[in-house]
Amino acid sequence: MTPTTQALEWIVDSHLEVARLYRLAIEREIQHVIRIYGNNLRDDVRRALKASVRDIAVPQYPTPDDRETVSLVWHKVPKVNFERIRQEYLEQINSY
Repeated sequence: MTPTTQALEWIVDSHLEVARLYRLAIEREIQHVIRIYGNNLRDDVRRALKASVRDIAVPQYPTPDDRETVSLVWHKVPKVNFERIRQEYLEQINSY
């Protein structure tokens, strides 16, 4: 593998892991509330759930290696859109 390919692989894996951890945190919060209140959520519970989902902190990206190749590629690769992920789950909460 070339250094550029290795750098891209590390960056993509890092982005996928960060997105997975963020989705997992949101899903845990939703499942916790559903376990307590059941599938049919009242409006006040739904509002509180949405507020708690909004309060979940966006995970930090790992620090890229000092290798020159990673640093060059890091800024060219688009980052995960955490706002879009959050919005998907907030829309899903409306169906509960």
